[in-house]
Amino acid sequence: MRLNIILTSTLILGFVFVSWRTQPENVQSAAKYRDMELMFYNVENLFDTLNNPHTNDDEFLPGSEKQWNGSRYMAKLDSLAKVIQDGLGTNPGIVGLAEVENKQVLEDLINRPALSFRKFRIVHQESPDARGIDVALLLPPFVKTDSSYWVSIQFPKSKKAKTRDILMTRIYLAERPIWIAVNHFPSRLGGKEASAEKRAFVASQLRKQVDFYASQDTNNCFILMGDFNDEPMDSSLSKVLGARSEKDSSDLVNLFWPLQERGFGTYRYKGAWNMLDQIIVSRNLLYQLSRLYVPNGYARIYVPSYIREKEEPHKDEPLRTYAGNKYLGGFSDHFPVLSTLRYY
Repeated sequence: MRLNIILTSTLILGFVFVSWRTQPENVQSAAKYRDMELMFYNVENLFDTLNNPHTNDDEFLPGSEKQWNGSRYMAKLDSLAKVIQDGLGTNPGIVGLAEVENKQVLEDLINRPALSFRKFRIVHQESPDARGIDVALLLPPFVKTDSSYWVSIQFPKSKKAKTRDILMTRIYLAERPIWIAVNHFPSRLGGKEASAEKRAFVASQLRKQVDFYASQDTNNCFILMGDFNDEPMDSSLSKVLGARSEKDSSDLVNLFWPLQERGFGTYRYKGAWNMLDQIIVSRNLLYQLSRLYVPNGYARIYVPSYIREKEEPHKDEPLRTYAGNKYLGGFSDHFPVLSTLRYY
């Protein structure tokens, strides 16, 4: 199939935002398809107000320096629900989340007025993270799923080191199996280079999952989403996981590779944009060879004006809930990312 490469530009964040599309020929009639939005969002410290004696959640309690309380918690839920709903629009959506404390905060989120009509199903379990922050998946009620499990990460050099599990869930669209992996790789605490080995190890465990299920059934497709705490071209993703640009021959394609090439990001640190939040797909989802594909290989960072800082020196950065212990009433320190599944 011959492909036409299309670049589209939009003025966002004070510069030209470029989205990447790989245009297949002979697209079927628009009247016959349905679109499912794919979203990943690191919601930054979505904690309830209750003390969990088994985790280090003291920073987000009513008596803490942040003075976290019920009204601030409900305001954050409403804010996040608005972002998710606005990002999904009129289409159904599959949403991966990072930095949620427990299942209750997920229940509270999906029951906010902006999202309650979607009747999301929750896939979640507690992770061994010291602060108690987990990943989760929200699924529309009509999406069939027959398997979910969590890949526990045991670092070979330190049994005491803990990080978030990888969430693996198999769904079906257009009668085709899709494994969705939700990830939150180890942070850059201590420096990017000093912590790189941990992210490379988690990437190797994710790659094992892909290889195993690809060998079990050639019909299996993969969607890997998350806050990888590395950028597309970093070794953990481009070499260990083997997710690269559509122009390469890799079996996994990082939809956000072209955006990193152009200097865009979802997280800003010391004035530099970092493309940490990404969606990676099987190459066989890029082209319209079956009833299920990613139209135009399209991916984008969702940056409506209301989730961005308005004033210097942080103008156009993500508007956070807190700056240190100062309450800003914002959303998250990350922008969400989106792609689309089209199916017949």
